[in-house]
Amino acid sequence: ALIHALSPQFDCIVLDMSPLSISSAAAAMAEIVSAFVAVADWGQTKSSSLSSELRRASIYPPKLIGTLLHGVSSEQLRKYETAA
Repeated sequence: ALIHALSPQFDCIVLDMSPLSISSAAAAMAEIVSAFVAVADWGQTKSSSLSSELRRASIYPPKLIGTLLHGVSSEQLRKYETAA
C-alpha cells in the first residue's frame, strides 16, 4: 500500500531486501515491484546459487534487469582484463 501511495510522487523507489537465500520477501514483492537488481558478492556468490535462488523466487527477465557485483577486487579484476 505504501509503495502504491508513493509511486505517483517518485520516478523510482528502491527497496533493499534480505538475501533470497534467507527470506521470501523478494518473491512476495514480485507482484508489486516493477524490477529487480540482484546483488552478488565477488568471490563468494556462485552463479549457480544465484540462478537457483532467482528461479525459486520466480524472478526472471524482464523483471530482473541486472546484477550488481559487490566487493570487486580491482587487483583481481585486472587479471581478468588481461586474460581476455
